[in-house]
Amino acid sequence: MRENHIRQTEEQQHSLNLEKQVQQDRDHLKMTAFSSFLEIQDPRMLNPWYIPESCLRIGIVGVQGKERIQVGQLISSKLQDMMSKLPCTPCIQIYKGDIYLVWMYASRQSPISEAYISQIMDLLKIQTQIFGDLRCTLALGLEAADLGQLKASMLSARQALATRLVKGHGSVYEAQKVFAQHSASYVRRLDECFAQACAQNSSDTLIWCPQVFSEFEKNHEQPYTILESLCIATTHAIAFIKDHGNDDLAECDMESIEQAQSLEEAIQQFHTVFSKLHAAFLAMQETAIAKPIRIALEYISTHYQDELLSLESVSGIVQLNSSYFSALFKKSVGKGFADYIVDLRIRKAKELLVETNFSIANIALQIGYRDPKHFAKLFKKCCQIKPNEYRKLYG
Repeated sequence: MRENHIRQTEEQQHSLNLEKQVQQDRDHLKMTAFSSFLEIQDPRMLNPWYIPESCLRIGIVGVQGKERIQVGQLISSKLQDMMSKLPCTPCIQIYKGDIYLVWMYASRQSPISEAYISQIMDLLKIQTQIFGDLRCTLALGLEAADLGQLKASMLSARQALATRLVKGHGSVYEAQKVFAQHSASYVRRLDECFAQACAQNSSDTLIWCPQVFSEFEKNHEQPYTILESLCIATTHAIAFIKDHGNDDLAECDMESIEQAQSLEEAIQQFHTVFSKLHAAFLAMQETAIAKPIRIALEYISTHYQDELLSLESVSGIVQLNSSYFSALFKKSVGKGFADYIVDLRIRKAKELLVETNFSIANIALQIGYRDPKHFAKLFKKCCQIKPNEYRKLYG
């Protein structure tokens, strides 16, 4: 009797564990599907667990503050624990620092009541008090009658979330409709502005940007449109610089714009980031210019004894047109190519005159001059003294 009871208890426990494991696997599949949807925005990713004729709704907890990723994970876990005890537990996933939720429920039976929202906000307020430098805002998208409308629900939630830049953080914003998107035209103009500033090697072109910002106000654009335009234009500027050879830029430049507490701050941070990226591009260009000059100087330092050393031969080494190389060399070094070679050879001649007993003819040959008379004449022109006299004075 006792053995039967123990066996039945073990079987029941095994069954419960199996059911729990199956549910955990189902929840994991849901989270994976939801994560894929957030990444590629294809509602078909959710097909495996979508119940036909059900409604869906996207919610976003916007998290701002220090260590937002780690804090967001903690809040996500607490939300999951709390909502597992409430009707219609949502699927929760963190995406780019914010917490995304998706509810699925029978038509006309939305569980998202005022009391439901109040419980979420109470949890967020407690976390804000604990962490101090933390701002949490809840945005709710439009209800989606089917999977095909889920993208609209997410877009409306993101648009509602951006309202915090105007009306403040720590509140609930429910979408009333999906606003038309006009960011593409603004992004195109900001892209052109950045590209022209880089092409002209001048930041003066960047003063055109405020004209775009004035149009935001003139056209009464939604906060989300403005923020999206700034973020996309910044992403394009980073890509532009990387395409031109700089792979060391940090994507964290975006963070200061995305973490802005107001629309004015977002625009200000955009100006700062755009200017930094422009400066990075100019510095990269300077480095690119310096490379052939550095190669040329290294070559000259080991071949100055060669009588045939010339502008044409060195420009060939660095694979530049001789005219362009000549101008670039003078701009970088501060003197023309021929003058630089003469100065280097005379400096080496002075060392040999002081440190050795070589004849004038031998020294001339060692620094690239076959004719000792030509060398002596050139030395006197540069130093206002003959080679022999220099040796007597300093040797």
